[in-house]
Amino acid sequence: MNMHPSRYGTVLLMAILFSTCKDEIFLGDIDVESSEINTVYFDINNLMDGPISTLGATPHKLGPERKNPFTVEVMEQARIAVYGGKPPAVTKATSAPAPAPTSDRYIKFTPRTVEHLAILEESDLFLLDFPMTRELFEYGDYYEAVTGTTDYPDLYTTVAVGVTLPDVPYTVISNLNLVESDPLVIQKAFELTGNEAEFREAYGENPTMENLDFSNECDYDPNTVILPPDCGDGGGGGGGTSTLIPNECGCQIFRNQRKPGGTVKVEDTQFRDFLPLRRVEVIAKDSWFTLRRVNTDDLGCWRIDREFSGKGWFWIRFKDKVSNRGKLRVAGADTWRLWQKARTASTFLGIMRGPTFHNILTRFGRWDGNNAGTITHYGWAAATVNNALHEFHDFAQREGFVRPPSRLNIMVGLKRRNGFATMLRQMGSTNFITAVNQGVGFWAPNVAGFSINDDLGYYLLLATRTSTWPASSPLLNTFMGDVNTGGEFKESDAMKRVAYHELGHASHYAGSSVAFYSGVIAAEVGAFGHGNPSSNLAGHIQVAESWAEHIALTMIKQSYPSTLTTTTHNIGTSWANRHERVRNESNRHVPVGVYFDLADGLSARELVIDENGGNSGTLIDNVRGGYTNAFFARNLNSTVRSPSDLRNLCLANLPSGVSQTNVNELFNQY
Repeated sequence: MNMHPSRYGTVLLMAILFSTCKDEIFLGDIDVESSEINTVYFDINNLMDGPISTLGATPHKLGPERKNPFTVEVMEQARIAVYGGKPPAVTKATSAPAPAPTSDRYIKFTPRTVEHLAILEESDLFLLDFPMTRELFEYGDYYEAVTGTTDYPDLYTTVAVGVTLPDVPYTVISNLNLVESDPLVIQKAFELTGNEAEFREAYGENPTMENLDFSNECDYDPNTVILPPDCGDGGGGGGGTSTLIPNECGCQIFRNQRKPGGTVKVEDTQFRDFLPLRRVEVIAKDSWFTLRRVNTDDLGCWRIDREFSGKGWFWIRFKDKVSNRGKLRVAGADTWRLWQKARTASTFLGIMRGPTFHNILTRFGRWDGNNAGTITHYGWAAATVNNALHEFHDFAQREGFVRPPSRLNIMVGLKRRNGFATMLRQMGSTNFITAVNQGVGFWAPNVAGFSINDDLGYYLLLATRTSTWPASSPLLNTFMGDVNTGGEFKESDAMKRVAYHELGHASHYAGSSVAFYSGVIAAEVGAFGHGNPSSNLAGHIQVAESWAEHIALTMIKQSYPSTLTTTTHNIGTSWANRHERVRNESNRHVPVGVYFDLADGLSARELVIDENGGNSGTLIDNVRGGYTNAFFARNLNSTVRSPSDLRNLCLANLPSGVSQTNVNELFNQY
């Protein structure tokens, strides 16, 4: 699997000539406290003047190294220069304030092993691969030209004092004072370090206390019911309760136009509209060390209660920190280095020059199907699968399906149109490896030539060649997703159908057991895929794959109703029609349609076809309903390991008006 890490781009676009929610407004001299809404834009698209490739060959464009004005030492020198000496032990009203303690640490991590990468990924730090003392002009693919598969670059971030650092080699580059709020002291610190021009550009000739607020105030999270202490209505720290106004997309943003906020959307090709991007992380950075991180809600809304001045740098990271349902990584660029393949997917939106930050409209436009791995493809595919995850949970609650485990690690393959679900982190490496070995035993290959016609085989091969099986677990844990789904689609519904299917496996795992799902993995490894009715453990494949596909079709036909025709499959004109007509995946193997026929309440002679299009015919459905998705979800546990077990389950739980003969006749046609 060719995996693609965080991304990337350049200064994409601001103030363009079209909008989803509002006509464009050019930036100019504005009243930052007015009630007028000024909108700026980040459009993730194949821009005529921007890079479209994400093949890993473009370095960041950075400014020169700057002397750091925020070190504790420089801040203390500036305070002394402004106020003429250290204050007495008991300060007076006319005295300078006592020197502030270290508030943050500027850290350089130096990972050297795959285990280090895994630890950093789980730490939830937002890491940059370039020094934060250099201004970012354009975001590319790398800073250090690391080429070896076991070489890793230095990674930089700031961490508040008191936060436990992950167990990875690191250096504290400097102790920072980011709480100083005296404008004269901060101005002097910039002068002492030769950054006068930058100070004037960001804060003007006569800075005020408000736009010099570097304090660690609370970030507003619209999904948090109980706000942190002293945050008030929209975050605290430097202003208490803040006045909010609605933007044209229905999001509550700050009236103060220096406080970032806005709406994030992704284009749906079937609806031909932009829909909210749900529960992703928005990361905003100033020119130096301040990082602010908040989450979009289910309407794609977000806001940060901190004034930005000068410039702001913005990312979207595809990680659900609202409900911990999961995070995404993206594969598909051939030249990405090993270290880059472990990171949570993120998209660099661009650089914005203030004073307007309060209404940022971000849109992930559709991919045109050409040049896999472009910025557009990467962002649109990740955003579409991200929304599929949250829609799955919505449908699961509505239909009675079992919800997938939390904290899923989801891999989106930009060069694949299918998927697989290992549930590796959920079941643990030892159980997963045991299951794979069982499957390998079905065909007893030469380990040196270990290969499956899938990305799964590649990573198993890589693991077995680099170390013994037990010691290979960090490699597997780092680079293989619990759920791996295809992203090489240019239609939203096709992308979501595959994602729903793979998440359906995660749901089945949660409703069954490690033992059952280990059997599914062993069976599919041994069969090089879904096999046939004669494959080892074929019953596991038939139950697991038919249930996951039934879940997917149940959801996709509700996401895209019959009024929206589709060209993404060869059965009927709508997803509802496909769900009604599908019988097996292949001839007498994987009975996809049996669940719907047991539950739909229809008595009809139906024209049916197998999913692979190879076998069609007529099916007589005399089961007049009574079974439900909730019934199957409750009972598809470790005891249902074949279609025969499913038949016996249904016979033992006959609804009113349904006979054993009806059930047997239906199953016999599958």
